[in-house]
Amino acid sequence: MKKSLLLAFFATIYMMSIGQSNVQYSPDFTAITMENDTFNLVEFWNENPDKYVALEFFFTESQFCQEISPMVDSAYQHFGSNENDIHFLSINIGDSSSVCQSFIDSLNITTPVVSGEEGNGNSITEAYEIQSFPTVILMGLDTLTTYITADSLDGTDTITYNTDTIISNIIISDIWPIISAMDIIDTILIADSTIYPNNTQSNTGIFNPENPFTSLFIYPNPADKMIMVEVSDFDTELNYQIFDLSGRMIINRRIETFNSEEIEINISQLNEGVYILKLSDGKKSASQKINIQ
Repeated sequence: MKKSLLLAFFATIYMMSIGQSNVQYSPDFTAITMENDTFNLVEFWNENPDKYVALEFFFTESQFCQEISPMVDSAYQHFGSNENDIHFLSINIGDSSSVCQSFIDSLNITTPVVSGEEGNGNSITEAYEIQSFPTVILMGLDTLTTYITADSLDGTDTITYNTDTIISNIIISDIWPIISAMDIIDTILIADSTIYPNNTQSNTGIFNPENPFTSLFIYPNPADKMIMVEVSDFDTELNYQIFDLSGRMIINRRIETFNSEEIEINISQLNEGVYILKLSDGKKSASQKINIQ
C-alpha cells in the first residue's frame, strides 16, 4: 500500500514537471551495485579526476523509466561501458534487489544498477533531491575559489587570501527530453563543448564522435545574419542543429549539399549569445560554438 502511494505520488510529480536534481554540488555517496561492486564518488574522483559521472534515477514500475532505461543503457555502451572517460550508474528508489533484477532481465539492461533497498539507492536519491523520475544527471569535477579576508598581525592592514577547493559539480541537472539514446549522447557532447571547450580540440575522449568530419570551419564567427560552413568528407545530405547553452534545440534542419563543401546558414532569427552548431550526415558528426552578435 505504501509503495503504491509512493508511486502514485511520483507519477503526479512527473506530470507536473520534468525531473531534475535541486542540488548544485553533488554530495558524496557510496553505492553497491547488483554485481556487489562498491562505488564511492570521492574515491572515484580521487583516482579519476578527469572523468565524468552520469546518474540515472528510476523506479521499476514507471512506464517512463521502462522506456528510457534502455536508452540510458545504449548511451552507456556508446561511451565505452565505463571503460573510458564517463562512468554510468542507474540508481533505483523504493525497490529491492530482486525487483531490480527482474527489471534488468526484462529490458536487457547492462548498465550497473543500484537497488533502492540493499544498494543504498534510496539514500542517494534523497541526497540529490530528485524531484521526479526518470532523471539523468551529468557530473564532473570543478575548482571553487574561496576568498578569505583577515587582518595583519599588527592590525594595520587587511590581507585577502584565496584558496582553491576541488568540488564535484552537477553539469546538467536533468537531461531532457529523451526520445532516443542520441538525445543523451548529444546532450553530453554539447555540455562538454560549452563547459569544457578545450576537450573539443582533442581527437580522443568521450566528447568527440567516433567518426568526426575531417574538417569543419565556420565564418564569420562572431556573426549576425549568416554563417558559412566549410566541411569536407560528407554524404550528400547534411542535418544541422543549433542549440543554446542549456542544451535546448533552437533549429533542426536537413539540407541538400549537392557535394558542395560550403554551406550557408541563416542565423538572423537568433538572439545575441553563444550557441552550438552540430552537423551530421548520419555517419559522421561535429559540433562547434558560434557567437551571435
